[in-house]
Amino acid sequence: MDADYTLSEITSDELSFQIDAERERFYELQGKMEELNNQNTVNLDEYERSLDDLENLNEKGLGDRDRCREVQKRLNQLAVKLDEIERNLKWPKVVKDAEDELAWAKKAVERFGTEKDENILEKLRTELSKATELLNTKRTEDVVSKITQLKYKILFAQPGYWVSILQNINEHYDDVTWRNRAEARSLLNRGGEILATGQFSDEIKKIVISL
Repeated sequence: MDADYTLSEITSDELSFQIDAERERFYELQGKMEELNNQNTVNLDEYERSLDDLENLNEKGLGDRDRCREVQKRLNQLAVKLDEIERNLKWPKVVKDAEDELAWAKKAVERFGTEKDENILEKLRTELSKATELLNTKRTEDVVSKITQLKYKILFAQPGYWVSILQNINEHYDDVTWRNRAEARSLLNRGGEILATGQFSDEIKKIVISL
């Protein structure tokens, strides 16, 4: 969520802190762009110069309220631009995550879902398409959240889902840092006893949740 950049009375010390925070964010964005092998065409040099200018302006205007307001105004404008760069860098991953989650939900619906689930997923797919066309990160993430909820609603209703989780936990028991190792082992043993009967029990769900 983007910050609230409305103007208010602020001291030079507070502005100095905010400038440092934006500079730190600038360096993080710079690092991310380098990781992407500079595939993004944004030139960040001008933003670094702007931060330097604001820092100098703030230091020269100590105690000057008008100067503080000017620094704050320009800092807010810079922050908005950095927000936009941040969103653009994040966007490819947002789209990839959305496509992956939609694919997983589609598999769950095709295998276990009802006609109602199919209709819901189709509506969500349409919503997701519109959100990505608008390059709207928040709207896209909101739709993905709904898709995830639908996926797990379907999976949670399947006994095999809980059985597979229990078996996976048991296989990786030694890799987990347990708060109470003995209790975890006891729960897994109990789960194994239930599965050995060949009958699924709601107790399996309780064991998985407890673990």
